[in-house]
Amino acid sequence: MKQKFTISLNKVTENLELGFEEKWIYAHYKKGATEKTACLLKNDNKSEGEYLDAFFEDNQVSEEMKMEVKNFLRSGISHKDEHWNEFTNFLIKTLSLNMVFGITIALCVFGGYRLGALLDNRYGIYPTFTLIGLFFGIGIGAITV
Repeated sequence: MKQKFTISLNKVTENLELGFEEKWIYAHYKKGATEKTACLLKNDNKSEGEYLDAFFEDNQVSEEMKMEVKNFLRSGISHKDEHWNEFTNFLIKTLSLNMVFGITIALCVFGGYRLGALLDNRYGIYPTFTLIGLFFGIGIGAITV
């Protein structure tokens, strides 16, 4: 899960992006022209705030930013639930996109087959227009996808 924080101090803007994973914390900090990035490996004995405190001290992060991050961590948002929600949303989008492709191809092929069969029945030459319609439907389906 990613969380972004932004604070304006006079003419300087502070940006902090935190990424919480199961075994590490990704931190990207920018203050003016200074940019720092770190990947903090987590240990079960410390809290996320304790890992971030060392990063904050090393990079001279403002007290306002520290308080905003601590308030976020105190809010008790479950990072594991957010991770699962991101994965579920990705999976739904991917599956729905693939279903649209499949349905498009199926409708084009079926439409070409039915049009060819209709023309064959009308003119009495059975496999010719059915095959032409079938291949035409496959081509249109491929172009559409």
